[in-house]
Amino acid sequence: MIPIRPPTFFRRREEPEPPAAPRPTSPYERYVIEEMILRDHLAVDRSSLANERTFLAYVRTALASIIGGVSVMHFLSGLTMELFGIALVAGGIVAGLFGLRRFLWYRRRIARVQGRAPFPAHPLTQTAAPPPIVEPTKEAS
Repeated sequence: MIPIRPPTFFRRREEPEPPAAPRPTSPYERYVIEEMILRDHLAVDRSSLANERTFLAYVRTALASIIGGVSVMHFLSGLTMELFGIALVAGGIVAGLFGLRRFLWYRRRIARVQGRAPFPAHPLTQTAAPPPIVEPTKEAS
């Protein structure tokens, strides 16, 4: 049977807080940039080109979606087609913005591997501060 641990905000103060292990932000931090050989430099260049290629695919998808939505709204009539066209345009804008955000994030990571910038934190793993530990109050008798 697995013991059930109480939630963090109900933990007693007598229990020692588990030590926080330092979390690496990237697997490349352990390497020194001067130790990169030609193969490593070529791999970084391939990653940079792949990042640009992926960004262009996002742009192509976004433009196709926006053009399709405008075409649907222009050439077809009816409320359903208008809503479908608006949804296509909105989806294209969202796809373009997501692709731009992803491109910029990976470009910063690639620059860090090359030694030009610090590693950014991954946007999906950023968390808010943990909830505070709440002590039960003892009423004076």
